[in-house]
Amino acid sequence: MSYEVSTLGYTQRSNNDSGNNPGTENGANPNVAAGAALFFVTFATAGGNILVIAAVLSWRKLKKKFSSWFITSLATSDVLVAFLVMIWNAVSLSLGYWPFAWFCKIHHALDIMMSTASILNLCVIAVDRYWAVMFPFSYQEKMTKRRALVMIASAWIVSAVLSFVPVLTGIYTVPLEEGEIDPIELDPPICDFILNRYYAVVSSCISFYIPSATMILIYMRIYMEARRQQRIISHQNRPLNSDQKGEHKAAKTLGLILGVFIFCWLPFFVVNCIKPFCPDCVSNEVFVVVLWLGWVNSMMNPLLYATNREFRTAFQRLLCYKSYLRDRRLEYSNTTGYRYDTSCSMDGNQNKRKIVKRLLERNGGPNGKLGPHLDSPTTLRALHDISGADESSRDEFDQEENIPLQDGVTRTRNGENGYKS
Repeated sequence: MSYEVSTLGYTQRSNNDSGNNPGTENGANPNVAAGAALFFVTFATAGGNILVIAAVLSWRKLKKKFSSWFITSLATSDVLVAFLVMIWNAVSLSLGYWPFAWFCKIHHALDIMMSTASILNLCVIAVDRYWAVMFPFSYQEKMTKRRALVMIASAWIVSAVLSFVPVLTGIYTVPLEEGEIDPIELDPPICDFILNRYYAVVSSCISFYIPSATMILIYMRIYMEARRQQRIISHQNRPLNSDQKGEHKAAKTLGLILGVFIFCWLPFFVVNCIKPFCPDCVSNEVFVVVLWLGWVNSMMNPLLYATNREFRTAFQRLLCYKSYLRDRRLEYSNTTGYRYDTSCSMDGNQNKRKIVKRLLERNGGPNGKLGPHLDSPTTLRALHDISGADESSRDEFDQEENIPLQDGVTRTRNGENGYKS
């Protein structure tokens, strides 16, 4: 007797199997409710991760950071999990059988590859954060474009080798016994995945246990270093600079991502190692639940990114640009007496241009320039945003980060001073 992993869960198979699943006469066991739930998770996963990719590609401030490249690679693997793995299982679960006979082996190879790629991308992100926090002065020299691309490519190549080579060569499975029928040839067909004990243990270690242990050690080291720096700074009575605060906050965010990842995937990989040695120890229902829980991790990652200020701002720019403008600290009612509707609605650029014109007329001098109380980097940047300027020009303003000084004065990177609006 051997064990199999099917799209409907684990089932036992012996020489006397007739090809019918227990429960119905024709072997089909549809579950429309569970299939509908999985469809929801699938499209939520795809939509959220596509939003992450779009946020990075559309905002130069994120696109130029190597850390964003690694997050984009992770989001790409999660999108592919949704489109190449989850949606096919949702259809199979809804129908009660596997209707895509030709795609069975490729589907399982893609399942292993994308799940492993997601895990290894998380490991790459952890290494990147480790270098940024532990070696802040040499990080820019260490993390070059070439090195970042090599790290991303390595994660994908290892995932492809671990998945497609064993599946296509057959070294992952237990040969069919005499008299057994390939489940994909049954009526109705079942796309199972019969693992031998060696591949189940080795693949679980490479895909999950070793990367997870590595990430845990890295984040423990980052946490200890962050605590050490905080103690030193507290003794010196000086605050953290903005770069140090950003790196520490990013490490905490990625630690949260790691925690959710382990919570989602650990039950599945425990079951994956137990089942080859004890097929009766885990029921089909339990396996389906832990499998879904693992897929939910791909849906959760974009929600975790939203805790990062830069990604939150990028999402806001994409989904509701007027709300983004509102948070740019330009309060029109206090500055000009004119109220500006910042609700998220598409009402064109005409009102925006009118507001700029009124500001110039009300507060400007004869040369059409703004008065001194409005001539600040924050105000100018926000006015530039609402005046319908092109995206490349807006990004130039976005790159001027305000550094707080005293008495409400701010300094931009070019050294000019201005007053907060």
